[in-house]
Amino acid sequence: MWSYRSRARNEIRALRRELGKREKQEKEQQKIKRRVLLWRGIVAASVIVTIISGYVTIVGYWLPRITVQPLSAMNPKDALSTKFSITNQGSLPIYKVIAGFRYNNVTIRDADTGGEVDEFVPVDNVFDSIPPNKSATINEAFTSSGAEKNLDIWVTVRYRPAWYPFSREEAFRFKSKVDNEQQIHWLPQPDILPPDEETP
Repeated sequence: MWSYRSRARNEIRALRRELGKREKQEKEQQKIKRRVLLWRGIVAASVIVTIISGYVTIVGYWLPRITVQPLSAMNPKDALSTKFSITNQGSLPIYKVIAGFRYNNVTIRDADTGGEVDEFVPVDNVFDSIPPNKSATINEAFTSSGAEKNLDIWVTVRYRPAWYPFSREEAFRFKSKVDNEQQIHWLPQPDILPPDEETP
């Protein structure tokens, strides 16, 4: 009788030890699986970051960037005598550059037809290309007697990027202000759509 009970206890203990071993093995396997999943996640995140970084680098290299800035006026009291510069800040040249002027608060009419002119593009403001980190100087369409003191203009720039078969257009807004010494200054304005392109 005692031998039977002792054998039963031993079998129960052996079974418990076996169950304990299996539980430990399962826990170890779960730890290994979690580590594998963690490393897979780290590798996947690294790959995604690498792809995004490469994409941003490529886009940053290919994306054209131009700026327009006013230069000194030939006649400090005539806002329309100011020249502007177009700078290609991109890494590739831009082609077929055409710069025009739109006057928001001045009505300009054609001398022959009398029709209102929306935009002036002087012949000197056309360039075959502008290399990277180089600038071109553009002139306004006409000069004045100095009567226009507070002008509101858009400088429109059309160009074709090196990698793109179609032309792009960007617009830069400026307003002229007169200081205490009656000197003209052009101040950049926030980028908003021109009046004829605004949406409600």
